[in-house]
Amino acid sequence: MVRRNADEVAELIRNMFAENYVRLIVVSGDIKAREAVIAQLPVALRDYVEVIDSHTRTGGADSKQVDAQISKLIDDVKSKDLADLEAKVSAQSGNGRALLAVGLDEVVTALQSAQADTVLVGQYQDEHTLRALSAEPWIAHQEGDDHAELVAGEWPAPEVLLRATALTDATIRYVPDSLIPDGAGIAALLRWAKS
Repeated sequence: MVRRNADEVAELIRNMFAENYVRLIVVSGDIKAREAVIAQLPVALRDYVEVIDSHTRTGGADSKQVDAQISKLIDDVKSKDLADLEAKVSAQSGNGRALLAVGLDEVVTALQSAQADTVLVGQYQDEHTLRALSAEPWIAHQEGDDHAELVAGEWPAPEVLLRATALTDATIRYVPDSLIPDGAGIAALLRWAKS
C-alpha cells in the first residue's frame, strides 16, 4: 500500500514540476512513506525537496507547527530568489547595462524582439497605455504608427506587458521597487546583450 501511494504521489509531483515553476517540494508524514516518495523522484527534483519531520496524522500532531515550518521554507525560497535577482540586476547596473533594459520604453523594445528573459515589475505602470498586437512583436507603444495593421487594441500597460511576456516565453516577477535601478519601476533581464 505504501509503495503504491508513494508511486502516485511521486507521479503527481513530477507532473506538477513539468507544468509549473516549482521551487520547493515539501514532504512530510510517515518516515517509510517519505523515503518511498523521495526515492521515486528524479534526481533533478531532489534538490527542491525539504522534509518536515512531523507525523501529521498521529494523535496530538500540531498542524500549526507544520504550517509554520512550511511558511518559513516558502519565505526562505522567496528570499533566495529575490537575492539572486538583486545580484543579477546589481551586476548589470555597474556593467553598462548590456543585459538589462530599464524603464518602460526599453522593456517594450526588449519584449518586441523576444530579448527579455525576466521582466521585473516594481511599479505597476498602470498610468500607461500600450497596444496589444495580434502577431509578433505582440506589443507596441501607444504613440506612433508602428505595426498599425496588427493592433488588436489598447489597454493599460500591466495587461499588455503580461500578455507580451507570456507570448515571448519570458517570466515576470513582482519585486520591491528598490530593486529596479533609477526608480524606473520596471526593468528586464535580457537573454542577449543590447546592441
